[in-house]
Amino acid sequence: MKKVTLFLLMICLSYSCKEAVDGESEPPKFQNLVIFDKEGGTQTITAKNNVKWWFDYFYIDNQYVPYYTQDVPSEELNLTYLDDSDKIQDVYKVQNDWFSVERIDYRTIRITVSKTDKFREFNFLCDRGNSSTKINVVQQSE
Repeated sequence: MKKVTLFLLMICLSYSCKEAVDGESEPPKFQNLVIFDKEGGTQTITAKNNVKWWFDYFYIDNQYVPYYTQDVPSEELNLTYLDDSDKIQDVYKVQNDWFSVERIDYRTIRITVSKTDKFREFNFLCDRGNSSTKINVVQQSE
């Protein structure tokens, strides 16, 4: 019994003594997979934490679609801004011909996809400096 207690104590101490890495940021903690059926619709996902983040790259049906290229907005994605103070970080809605992704606040994202008869997918990053969370969105064909 003493060995088990000592072992558990060592594990607890090793985690509690872990030093934070200087400059390391905490990523937004969203679920990583959102699945839609062929009817499409809207789903809202909520992060487990509340940290400031911004949209980053998008991959649509396995093709990279730049969000911004050298501070120029994408021509393939329709971007909606909160204001003009910071074009990259103040985008709150990203749309294309079959989906939209909207940052309601730093804890909530609303994802909408249109109806289809084929399998489609996209993913994007919620970026926070040197950390990020990748969210995969899949739409089934059946």
